[in-house]
Amino acid sequence: YVRRIWPQASDPWIEQFHKLSQGVARVQNYAAEAARGDQSRALEALRPNGKGLNDILKVQFEKALQKTGNENLFDSLIATLAVLRPPIPADHLAAVAGTTTAVVNDLVNDLQPGLRVEDGGVVVADIDFEDFIKSSAPLEMLRRVQAAVAEQGKGGTAGIRLFMGVDGAGEHHPARQAGQGKAAVGDDKGLD
Repeated sequence: YVRRIWPQASDPWIEQFHKLSQGVARVQNYAAEAARGDQSRALEALRPNGKGLNDILKVQFEKALQKTGNENLFDSLIATLAVLRPPIPADHLAAVAGTTTAVVNDLVNDLQPGLRVEDGGVVVADIDFEDFIKSSAPLEMLRRVQAAVAEQGKGGTAGIRLFMGVDGAGEHHPARQAGQGKAAVGDDKGLD
């Protein structure tokens, strides 16, 4: 693989690249893309101690979230993707994750091919992404998402937004961020 990109790469350099990437093709591809043609930058992308696939996928999610200006959305997005059955309508994913449909669409575009739109909803497109999502979702956030989904039948998308403490613009309400308790669906107590 490396010789196709950098035919002049020495055997010791290739050995180090292989070691730092743990021999995982997807990690090597990430490093090659990060290097933008500069062989020395490929090793830098994997240092100091090498990177595994989960490290690379987390960086991809973080970069995509930074582009949207929603860096704090990671836990709720991962938990929502782990809980909801695909294909997930973008508006449902947005409601449960606490963001807007536009942000969800941007994230899906930025995280392709790991996420994609299929049959009118968002799907996790490969096993590496699926494993990463399931292993990265915090237990507390998984519980919140599961509870929000259970409440969906009572209040639809608006009920999810109230339960998760999110207003109609996809912004987290300060009362929920402060942990002032779960508001009942259709009841705005604790959300003032």
